[in-house]
Amino acid sequence: MKGLSLKNKVLQSSLITVGILLVLTVIVFILGSDLSKRGDRIVAHREETALRGQMLSLLSSLKQNSLRAQQVIPSLEAGLPEQDDLVSFPRELEGVAKKRGLDFGFTFGNESVASENDVAFIRFGMTLGGSMDNLVAFLKELEDSPYYIALHSLDIARREEGGFALTSTGVIYLK
Repeated sequence: MKGLSLKNKVLQSSLITVGILLVLTVIVFILGSDLSKRGDRIVAHREETALRGQMLSLLSSLKQNSLRAQQVIPSLEAGLPEQDDLVSFPRELEGVAKKRGLDFGFTFGNESVASENDVAFIRFGMTLGGSMDNLVAFLKELEDSPYYIALHSLDIARREEGGFALTSTGVIYLK
């Protein structure tokens, strides 16, 4: 009987030990799973915080640039010509073209009035004919003119009689 009782005690001790180990394993598994979820949330929170920091930095930079732009806008607008000042614009361009030995044609197009977000402008079309070097020199001189000009299209084609033909459209910005 003593042997059976010892076996029972060993079996009972072993079962208790295995039971305790099983309970501890389940607890560790549950805690590990919870810690993993919490770790994932912490990482996501850190990423969100970093993104918000970057966004705040960009917003601050935009505000500073906006203030600088508002300070510069009056001087830029002061440099824009009045519509009446553009009467001489085609003659000035024609003078530059003749100086370069180029054929020249010019037409004004539609006018767009200023709005809250846009500056006023007048569309124009221009044709030139001559050597490539003279066309390039004309465009460089046009770029250095006191007018704010944006070319929207620029087409160059070889002419049958020699040289090149340039056709361009663009806008001249106004006050």
